[in-house]
Amino acid sequence: MLTTLSVGISERKGQKAMRFNSRRMMAGFSMVELIVVLAIAMIMTAISVPTVITQYRQYRLTSTAANLSSILQACRTDAIRFNTNVRCLYVAVPGGFTFWSDENNNGAVDPNEPQYLFPGDLQLNPGGTPAPGAGTSVPGAIAPATGAGAGIQFTPRGGVVPGGNSYILTLSYPAGVGLNAFRAVTVSPFGKTKVYAATAGSNWWNEL
Repeated sequence: MLTTLSVGISERKGQKAMRFNSRRMMAGFSMVELIVVLAIAMIMTAISVPTVITQYRQYRLTSTAANLSSILQACRTDAIRFNTNVRCLYVAVPGGFTFWSDENNNGAVDPNEPQYLFPGDLQLNPGGTPAPGAGTSVPGAIAPATGAGAGIQFTPRGGVVPGGNSYILTLSYPAGVGLNAFRAVTVSPFGKTKVYAATAGSNWWNEL
């Protein structure tokens, strides 16, 4: 009799403990715990977002410079392929600058010609960049002129016209953005392009 009674009591205690533990598991987080977690998440977001934005802008500068290098090389390839002088021209358009390989030398952007739209929120050839001689392989480089008959002209042998000239295109964000960084694309007298990076206040370009 006593044994049966003690077993029944033990079973009831076990059932109560199970119900108590079940309620605890179903209760979830308290309001205070949720507020603490959200506060930590907001702090971490506030810390990381500026870094992410800066890295994204650095990436855009580099990718834009790489695209400029690619369109210049496409123009050089056209000159070699067509066995004639071909100009890489650029002109201001709504939303930025259009660079293109003027394959038929008509001075206009044709749909079938290689082209690239330089984004309008970046500056082309801004002031305050390091001199081309500070670290690049073309110390006498100049910015190409714009307009009819300007740009960079490549020969069937892959060099630039006039012989001995070298060019540099620089780009950056406007000063108000707060990113003190520059990129540059150089074209040697032999038509080879290179991409460089520098920071504001620096007097040296570093090849990428």
